[in-house]
Amino acid sequence: MHKVFKYRLYPTKAQEKTMERILELCRMTYNETLAYRKDVYEQEGKTVSNFESHNLLPQWKKEYQDLKNVFSQTLQDVQERVDLAYRHFFRRVKNGENPGFHGSRVRVGMIVLRTRRWALNLTVTRYTCRRLATCG
Repeated sequence: MHKVFKYRLYPTKAQEKTMERILELCRMTYNETLAYRKDVYEQEGKTVSNFESHNLLPQWKKEYQDLKNVFSQTLQDVQERVDLAYRHFFRRVKNGENPGFHGSRVRVGMIVLRTRRWALNLTVTRYTCRRLATCG
Protein backbone atom coordinates (compact mmCIF):
# COMPACT_ATOMS: atom_id res chain seq x y z
CA MET A 1 0.00 0.00 0.00
CA HIS A 2 1.30 3.46 -0.91
CA LYS A 3 0.81 6.47 1.32
CA VAL A 4 0.11 9.83 -0.26
CA PHE A 5 0.91 13.14 1.38
CA LYS A 6 -0.30 16.42 -0.10
CA TYR A 7 1.36 19.71 0.72
CA ARG A 8 0.54 23.18 -0.45
CA LEU A 9 3.73 25.04 -1.21
CA TYR A 10 4.30 28.73 -1.84
CA PRO A 11 7.15 29.58 -4.23
CA THR A 12 8.69 32.96 -4.61
CA LYS A 13 8.42 34.69 -7.99
CA ALA A 14 11.98 33.60 -8.85
CA GLN A 15 11.22 29.97 -7.94
CA GLU A 16 8.02 30.09 -9.98
CA LYS A 17 9.97 31.38 -12.97
CA THR A 18 12.58 28.63 -12.54
CA MET A 19 9.90 25.93 -12.37
CA GLU A 20 8.19 27.27 -15.47
CA ARG A 21 11.57 27.19 -17.27
CA ILE A 22 12.11 23.57 -16.17
CA LEU A 23 8.65 22.69 -17.45
CA GLU A 24 9.43 24.36 -20.78
CA LEU A 25 12.67 22.36 -21.05
CA CYS A 26 10.73 19.15 -20.32
CA ARG A 27 8.30 20.03 -23.12
CA MET A 28 11.21 20.68 -25.46
CA THR A 29 12.78 17.32 -24.53
CA TYR A 30 9.45 15.56 -25.16
CA ASN A 31 9.06 17.21 -28.58
CA GLU A 32 12.71 16.56 -29.58
CA THR A 33 12.44 12.90 -28.53
CA LEU A 34 9.15 12.48 -30.36
CA ALA A 35 10.55 14.10 -33.52
CA TYR A 36 13.69 11.94 -33.40
CA ARG A 37 11.75 8.71 -32.93
CA LYS A 38 9.29 9.67 -35.65
CA ASP A 39 12.11 10.47 -38.11
CA VAL A 40 13.92 7.20 -37.41
CA TYR A 41 10.70 5.23 -37.85
CA GLU A 42 9.81 6.98 -41.13
CA GLN A 43 13.32 6.70 -42.60
CA GLU A 44 14.46 3.29 -41.34
CA GLY A 45 11.20 1.60 -40.33
CA LYS A 46 12.51 0.69 -36.87
CA THR A 47 11.63 1.89 -33.41
CA VAL A 48 14.07 3.56 -31.04
CA SER A 49 14.50 2.01 -27.60
CA ASN A 50 14.44 3.92 -24.34
CA PHE A 51 18.15 3.21 -23.95
CA GLU A 52 18.89 4.87 -27.30
CA SER A 53 16.71 7.84 -26.34
CA HIS A 54 18.51 8.27 -23.03
CA ASN A 55 21.84 8.26 -24.87
CA LEU A 56 20.74 11.40 -26.74
CA LEU A 57 20.51 13.45 -23.55
CA PRO A 58 24.25 14.18 -23.12
CA GLN A 59 24.42 15.45 -26.70
CA TRP A 60 21.34 17.64 -26.19
CA LYS A 61 22.79 19.00 -22.94
CA LYS A 62 25.80 20.20 -24.94
CA GLU A 63 23.55 21.88 -27.50
CA TYR A 64 21.09 23.37 -24.99
CA GLN A 65 22.99 24.57 -21.92
CA ASP A 66 19.77 25.12 -19.92
CA LEU A 67 19.10 21.36 -19.91
CA LYS A 68 21.92 21.02 -17.38
CA ASN A 69 19.62 22.72 -14.84
CA VAL A 70 17.11 19.84 -15.01
CA PHE A 71 17.66 16.55 -13.21
CA SER A 72 18.63 13.79 -15.63
CA GLN A 73 16.03 11.46 -14.05
CA THR A 74 13.34 14.02 -14.87
CA LEU A 75 14.43 14.17 -18.52
CA GLN A 76 14.59 10.38 -18.68
CA ASP A 77 11.06 10.21 -17.29
CA VAL A 78 9.93 12.59 -20.05
CA GLN A 79 11.50 10.25 -22.61
CA GLU A 80 9.81 7.26 -20.98
CA ARG A 81 6.48 9.01 -21.52
CA VAL A 82 7.29 9.23 -25.23
CA ASP A 83 8.14 5.53 -25.19
CA LEU A 84 4.83 4.78 -23.48
CA ALA A 85 2.97 6.81 -26.12
CA TYR A 86 4.72 4.80 -28.85
CA ARG A 87 3.88 1.48 -27.20
CA HIS A 88 0.22 2.47 -26.97
CA PHE A 89 0.30 3.69 -30.58
CA PHE A 90 1.57 0.33 -31.87
CA ARG A 91 -0.81 -1.59 -29.62
CA ARG A 92 -3.71 0.30 -31.20
CA VAL A 93 -2.34 -0.42 -34.70
CA LYS A 94 -2.09 -4.11 -33.85
CA ASN A 95 -5.66 -4.18 -32.46
CA GLY A 96 -7.09 -2.31 -35.45
CA GLU A 97 -8.07 0.73 -33.41
CA ASN A 98 -7.52 4.41 -34.26
CA PRO A 99 -3.70 4.57 -34.13
CA GLY A 100 -3.14 8.33 -33.58
CA PHE A 101 -1.18 9.84 -30.73
CA HIS A 102 -3.89 10.74 -28.26
CA GLY A 103 -3.66 13.99 -26.31
CA SER A 104 -2.54 13.99 -22.74
CA ARG A 105 -5.33 13.52 -20.26
CA VAL A 106 -3.33 14.87 -17.34
CA ARG A 107 -2.68 18.47 -16.55
CA VAL A 108 -0.26 20.15 -18.92
CA GLY A 109 2.05 21.56 -16.29
CA MET A 110 3.29 18.39 -14.62
CA ILE A 111 6.89 17.54 -13.82
CA VAL A 112 7.87 14.27 -12.18
CA LEU A 113 11.05 14.34 -10.12
CA ARG A 114 11.86 10.70 -9.59
CA THR A 115 14.50 8.68 -7.76
CA ARG A 116 14.54 4.99 -6.92
CA ARG A 117 12.63 5.41 -3.66
CA TRP A 118 10.32 8.37 -4.16
CA ALA A 119 8.67 10.52 -6.78
CA LEU A 120 7.46 14.09 -6.59
CA ASN A 121 4.67 15.02 -8.97
CA LEU A 122 4.86 18.75 -9.43
CA THR A 123 2.06 20.61 -11.16
CA VAL A 124 3.18 24.12 -12.03
CA THR A 125 0.52 26.55 -10.93
CA ARG A 126 0.69 29.71 -8.85
CA TYR A 127 1.15 27.68 -5.66
CA THR A 128 3.63 24.96 -6.30
CA CYS A 129 6.73 24.54 -4.22
CA ARG A 130 8.59 26.26 -1.46
CA ARG A 131 12.03 24.78 -1.97
CA LEU A 132 13.35 22.25 -4.44
CA ALA A 133 16.98 21.58 -5.27
CA THR A 134 16.88 23.35 -8.63
CA CYS A 135 14.49 26.11 -7.56
CA GLY A 136 16.61 27.68 -4.83
